[in-house]
Amino acid sequence: GRSLWRCWPPPEHYSSQLLNSGNCCYRHMLEVDIVIVGMPKAGTSSMQQILTAHPDVVGSVNTEIDALAFVESLTMQDVAIFNTWGRMMRARKPTARLLAIKSPAMIFDQKKMWRIAQIPDVRILVMMREPTDWLASAYNYFVQKLCNFEQEPLVDEASGLKLGIRSETCRKTGSETIPSWREVALGDSMFSRYRFNAYHAKIVPTLRNNINDIYEPWQVSFFDFRLLSESDDAAMSSFQGLARALKMSPFDERVLREQLAEVWRTRGGHTKYQKNYTRVSPCDGSLGDAVAANVLFERARAELKEHLGEAGARGAFVATTPSLFAAPCA
Repeated sequence: GRSLWRCWPPPEHYSSQLLNSGNCCYRHMLEVDIVIVGMPKAGTSSMQQILTAHPDVVGSVNTEIDALAFVESLTMQDVAIFNTWGRMMRARKPTARLLAIKSPAMIFDQKKMWRIAQIPDVRILVMMREPTDWLASAYNYFVQKLCNFEQEPLVDEASGLKLGIRSETCRKTGSETIPSWREVALGDSMFSRYRFNAYHAKIVPTLRNNINDIYEPWQVSFFDFRLLSESDDAAMSSFQGLARALKMSPFDERVLREQLAEVWRTRGGHTKYQKNYTRVSPCDGSLGDAVAANVLFERARAELKEHLGEAGARGAFVATTPSLFAAPCA
């Protein structure tokens, strides 16, 4: 059957990492219904926030959980502990019947995606974002949250109160300046342990290997980050379609519009990382810079558009906006 195929993949998928009977033991007993993956900074936290506001869904909004996919060989005790946590989460919300977890970067780990696939009828929600816009956002987040800032107190002159920290420069180590997002995209530079430029150049192969080759089309939903900032009829229709794909009852559109407004106001809850920092945009700089930004991931966008079209034709749920496939700088 399909579950056996997932434990013991066919010859074209054999590898020393996947072909391990320990991957199969007890994993099908994990009680998880929805797994949110995708590019980090592509709206996974915001989507989790919106889903868990629905009466059918419960989950931890601020924590990344991969349903023990990092564990190569589960024991019965591992599963019991995880399921006890899930049942406690459900008990706090009596209307909830679906447990949603998020672990964005798990999509890049084929081993983890194979392991998650052993959970019967699990639904995978893949968050997508235009590559150039995403890379600039990832850079902003990294600079604001993860750098070692040179901390200079920002003091209100009238009251003398310390308001926070002003940082004009940001450094990884003593003298190594964090490269710009453009340097990361165009060269071998990196502003964290992830090689983001390589990820976006290979996003479609990643989807093929770690999603299409593992899951049935009806288990997978692709959702555009930009729909989180919309509240028009098209966005409402996309969310209602997503609810059906995830086995949820329909969204209350009044509550959904309120949730989308809150997500937009707080930028997904990350406003605390925006203090005293000027965010960069893909379209900053000269006209030449904007042109360069437009062509940077042109091929990746075209491949993604074709791939999602094929996925939708096979039966996956796909909700996108034109901006997902368009050059970022008009």
